[in-house]
Amino acid sequence: MRLVIWAAILVSAATRRVNMFRRTLVGLLAMGLPTGLAGGALAKDVVFYKIGKLPDFSGIVVKDGNMFAPFEMIDTGYNGAGDGTGRMKMLVKLGPGGKQNCTTSEWVDDDTTSYVKSCASVADIGSGRYTIKVVVTYDNSAWLATYPEDLQMLKKDNHVKERRYEIDFSISGRSCSATMVKRTYIPLDGRKRVPSTVGDLGCTVNRN
Repeated sequence: MRLVIWAAILVSAATRRVNMFRRTLVGLLAMGLPTGLAGGALAKDVVFYKIGKLPDFSGIVVKDGNMFAPFEMIDTGYNGAGDGTGRMKMLVKLGPGGKQNCTTSEWVDDDTTSYVKSCASVADIGSGRYTIKVVVTYDNSAWLATYPEDLQMLKKDNHVKERRYEIDFSISGRSCSATMVKRTYIPLDGRKRVPSTVGDLGCTVNRN
């Protein structure tokens, strides 16, 4: 039973990118942001700034002047298409002045619970530039306490305890840019933050 469940979770990186896109669509709909991203066009007054190819975080959504951060959350109804009870927690609304907002999802199975807490903030630094900060923490302690033999499997699939991103994000007319300024992670079996790759992320705009 556990092998079947983990096989569903530990999908390939390419498959997860596809599912991230699908889950983002589900999240937009759940938040009342109708979208036609699959066809390359957004509903009126919705703009999606797709930032690079990062685990969990996919970019910025703007609706009626409000910013949202789309996250890939644990989906308790996972079926490969992004449908399930976790779909209501895909977007974190970003407050003004760099205030951090968070949302948490959970996966319950075999009497153990795993959690993912996703937090994001955006600070307007002027002239169309923003500093985006993202912190995603993963609590698999209950699962690993029950099934310690799964540690190496999770590490091999790039699971960690925490990811932090600091991104320099710019909007100019109908284009955007994004640069990773600072990036760290905490290994699944570690305690200290480890620096990771920085530099240009690439950014594309989807709008009506």
